[in-house]
Amino acid sequence: MSNPEYDIFVDRKIYPDAAEIFATSLQSIENIKNQCLFVIDTNALLLPYTITKESINEIKRVYQILVDDKRLFIPGQVAREFAKNRPEKIKELFQKIIRKRDNMRQFSSGKYELLKDISEYKEILDLEKKIDELMQDYSKKIGIVGDHIKEWEWNDPVSKAYSDLFAAEAIFDPIYNEQEIQEKLKFRYVHKIPPGYKDGGKPDDGIGDLLIWQTILDLAKKEKKDVIFITGEEKADWYYKSEGQILYPRYELITEFA
Repeated sequence: MSNPEYDIFVDRKIYPDAAEIFATSLQSIENIKNQCLFVIDTNALLLPYTITKESINEIKRVYQILVDDKRLFIPGQVAREFAKNRPEKIKELFQKIIRKRDNMRQFSSGKYELLKDISEYKEILDLEKKIDELMQDYSKKIGIVGDHIKEWEWNDPVSKAYSDLFAAEAIFDPIYNEQEIQEKLKFRYVHKIPPGYKDGGKPDDGIGDLLIWQTILDLAKKEKKDVIFITGEEKADWYYKSEGQILYPRYELITEFA
């Protein structure tokens, strides 16, 4: 028996105007990049925690240009997800640094009297001693770096950069009726309408992606402009994929945006 919650006329909901199916088009990034809005996803905001300081500075430079043009926006849900996930990224960084020290071993592990008359063996012992001294210094430096990380609150390099960039006007945070959003999420989940249904197993049932998507739609409607969504998302509820590669955005999303 079919799912009683499944709407057999769901295609009419997704594509209410059949004639527009053949009229809908997706402009190239090249054509819209100089006048469109840019919206940043959570994973893109968190990315600098895994790259070099030089890259962070370059990101900040580019974002600053868009902020000055009033063309860069952070959905309220993205800001909240950043606050939630930022500590985990710092914990991962701290873990990687400290494990470098924990996985170290001493090179000098004993002397072999049988080899003491071999000149090269004496050189080995001298080298082992020097290496161990360097490793001890290395271990101390790792400890100091770890202490610096432990002192970060909201003043790590990434958070400081964002504090400089994103004033209140860059945050777009519409207020939604929670019951209406939950009903919309349920309908989209049952009918596998992107985005968010791939996150149905999460504690929040994937509400985050839907809130971000709804914010993008409302922002585009308010500003009457196209949007480039900066994201590292690769799940199939955002893109069509084949052979493990992303092809292009889901047609349902393009139609809904149009």
